Amino acid sequence: MRVAASGPGDLCNPVDGSITPITTSSPRVELAPYHAVILRYAAAAERPRQHPPAGPLALGTTVDLALRGAPEPGAGEHVRAAAAQATTSPDGRPAWRFAAEVTESQVDTFNFAQLVLQAATDLSATGGLRLEIGVPAGQTPPAILHAIVHTADGGQYLTSLGRATNDAGWRVSLLPWSRFARAGWATAGADQLDLRQVTQINVGWGGYLGTAGEQIEYTIAAPQVFQLAP
Repeated sequence: MRVAASGPGDLCNPVDGSITPITTSSPRVELAPYHAVILRYAAAAERPRQHPPAGPLALGTTVDLALRGAPEPGAGEHVRAAAAQATTSPDGRPAWRFAAEVTESQVDTFNFAQLVLQAATDLSATGGLRLEIGVPAGQTPPAILHAIVHTADGGQYLTSLGRATNDAGWRVSLLPWSRFARAGWATAGADQLDLRQVTQINVGWGGYLGTAGEQIEYTIAAPQVFQLAP
């Protein structure tokens, strides 16, 4: 075996208490079933790290979802949401900025972009949802971003983007459909997401127990679906 260490060391056997001096970072170790040894060295050694080249995931195709119109905010009772402002993403795609203010502290708050599709759409041949979202620099409220898929039978299916509104910059989130689970508040729809009749996708932040006066802003580009290359 090889360990990231340098200098002289000891091989300690906890079974019989023996300590054997070692002079190599690649000692020969023989272990009986369910046994272990302890290796102790004078110092740790830095190993070169692998740095794969940056670049996009190899997607087979990405397709824009046809929206009925510009999205509107869907905000909670204790949120003052501004109308969406049309803008563009860094690569020039249509995008909309959503800004809101929390009006009461320590209550459940949310603000979602409501992306209504032109018609109920069959997405069962696609791999998942591609979202490109920008967060302004210096924003501090750590509200978690989520996506909610709506279906024609009234179902709602939720997943987290694994990102908060204090993570500045533009990021792409690839969300396989398998990540979406029926929302706890949903009273209609099947237990599993039926991709044959998707009607709306909401993207934004929610479940946030914030402080009155906090300003939370994000920008979302036109949503896409993706299919991974074979």
